[in-house]
Amino acid sequence: MAITHLLMDDERFKHYQEQAVRAFNKKLGYNNLKAALCLHNIGCAHARKKRLEESLSSFEDALRIRILHLGNHEDVAITLCNMSFILFEQKEYFMSLELLNESKGIMELRLGSNHKMVADVTHYIGHVYDLKGEQSNALAWYKKTLVLKKIAYSDDDVVLGIDYSCIGNILYDRKEYEEALFYLENALRVRQAYLPDDNLDIATNLYDIGYVYHDMGKTADAINFLEKALKMRKILLGFDHYSIEDTNSSLGHMYAKQGDHVKALASLDEALRIRQLNEAYEKLADTLNNMGIVHRSAGDVDKAIVCYEEALQILHKCASGDGMKSHDIYFNLGNLYDGTNSNEKAMECYNHALRGTIEAFGENSNQVAAVLSNMCTVHFKLGERDVALTNLEEVLRIRKHNFGDSHEEVATAYYNLGVLHLRRGELPIARVRFEDALESFRAIGIGDSNQIFANALRNVGLIAQQM
Repeated sequence: MAITHLLMDDERFKHYQEQAVRAFNKKLGYNNLKAALCLHNIGCAHARKKRLEESLSSFEDALRIRILHLGNHEDVAITLCNMSFILFEQKEYFMSLELLNESKGIMELRLGSNHKMVADVTHYIGHVYDLKGEQSNALAWYKKTLVLKKIAYSDDDVVLGIDYSCIGNILYDRKEYEEALFYLENALRVRQAYLPDDNLDIATNLYDIGYVYHDMGKTADAINFLEKALKMRKILLGFDHYSIEDTNSSLGHMYAKQGDHVKALASLDEALRIRQLNEAYEKLADTLNNMGIVHRSAGDVDKAIVCYEEALQILHKCASGDGMKSHDIYFNLGNLYDGTNSNEKAMECYNHALRGTIEAFGENSNQVAAVLSNMCTVHFKLGERDVALTNLEEVLRIRKHNFGDSHEEVATAYYNLGVLHLRRGELPIARVRFEDALESFRAIGIGDSNQIFANALRNVGLIAQQM
């Protein structure tokens, strides 16, 4: 029957299974085990077509018959396991976990606690917790799986790769980079020992290890692993696959961090080409924004402006032009216009950025404070000093709301207010703000080695001389 299944599509397979159920029921009577097997197979066919309700119904019928005849049998456990997958797809996580635990208990009873199938179900339980976002539970179950698989297979079997990877990725999310690297490198080791060189799991491992190195600040090592992943993915998936676009985008970011603008732009241009091909418009805008950042870093302001404006045009076409998707681009474009003293254009961009940032992060977010801080500079250049002061006071309020009184960002906000009051000729208020900055810096152990601290200390002295 399995061979027949391989030679036909799911619809034809399901049709023959349904005919078999009718035939077995006619010959053997209802609730026979052969019909149960066919019902189980029908459930699998429905599942592959994402017909979840029909799949669950077929599995339930199969389960009822198998329990009737077999009791706590491994076939019952397998059906419970498959039902849990359907419930998981329906986001019924609690019920999915209940069935998996029931399946695991039956398998342990029938097959022994160290059996391969017990290890598989243990992994599935971890997977449900992982996708639920319960990382501590997922980590515990994946580690249990690793122990079981080492007993059921061997210390270096390829089946350990998926659990090493899952553990490594959770540890990466938790910023436990050294330990994440240990597990991801073990995943790569067992896979390279058993699998052909051009394997997607190996490519994914290389990519994941690269990102751990990136977040550890080891950009050169990160690039090395991502380049290997890119080469392998091109061989396996072709040059236009979304994962090629994703890898190129990541490489562009990393090359930019290294100051290699030529390679950064080459990688981002390749990502741009694929995103244009796939009509992934919001991602297309994101790539253009990143290219604008690289052009600006390379000193090519005109090309940067072109990239930012093209990105905004794309977002406007897909109804994201003045909201959460575009605030970063408006902010970056505002910075460029600010740097070239195109003050009116800068202010227009910052106003767009402010609206989108508030929508995305809320009025008390640090991102809003960053936009207001930059707007203050432009307001001051336009002679709107009262508005600039209002903006900086709002920045201070937000920073204190998020960080408390003693934080570097709070100290910097005090310092910027001091500078503005000094430029307005309000020496007593300026002195108070500089002293507030010094107090905030000292509370967190920052002293003369910090440039802003040194400037505040000097300004306090100069104001004292003038008063």
